[in-house]
Amino acid sequence: LFSRAPFAASPGSSAEEEACRECTAVGPRRPLSRQVGGMASHVGSPPPPSGAALALERILGLTSMHNAALSAHSASGEVAYAAGCVAVLYHPKKNRQTRYFRASKPLAALAFSRDGALLAVGERGHKPAVVIWDLATGSVVAELRGHKYGVGSLAWSPDNRHLASSGFRNDRAVCLWDWASGVLLARGSVSQRVYAMDFVTGGSQLVSVGEKHVKWWNVQAALAG
Repeated sequence: LFSRAPFAASPGSSAEEEACRECTAVGPRRPLSRQVGGMASHVGSPPPPSGAALALERILGLTSMHNAALSAHSASGEVAYAAGCVAVLYHPKKNRQTRYFRASKPLAALAFSRDGALLAVGERGHKPAVVIWDLATGSVVAELRGHKYGVGSLAWSPDNRHLASSGFRNDRAVCLWDWASGVLLARGSVSQRVYAMDFVTGGSQLVSVGEKHVKWWNVQAALAG
């Protein structure tokens, strides 16, 4: 079901994307800093000296519209969710947000790698990217582009070597990536929206589930081709 068809770009951008661009004007793709122990309150006290850096203390609300925009860390139990163009890591037992990662566009999908070392996020908007962060260093290790309007879901292979991404309904693309090299290994198409994807044990097949469909994709054949 996979092929190697080329991609086409599509013009236009959403109002939310423009707002997100404004909030990330200081520079995309960098983790937001968070002051350990929280940011001290300045209520009733003199303002901070000119040029003093501000640390993000807490994000209120979320924009996770379905299950693909939530992911749980297998070891730490932390939950990653989307809040506009920021990926928030939340620790349920400690009841606090632990880290923040900022993208250039609003986020629609998130997924921790199987070993918990990486976090992949999928943007929505014109020419979206799949951005992958190394959680140990907070640095971007890959940025993958192959969808037109948005990334609806993500799935890591069992050995973490490959990443699958699906586009929005009007994109109708399922992509298989060698994320470390940035190479698009294979591409398939669906006629309906994809809600979730996962690899079978061993990684020989990818299963996608969505509106009126459940599909099995032959990963081995795609890699052999």
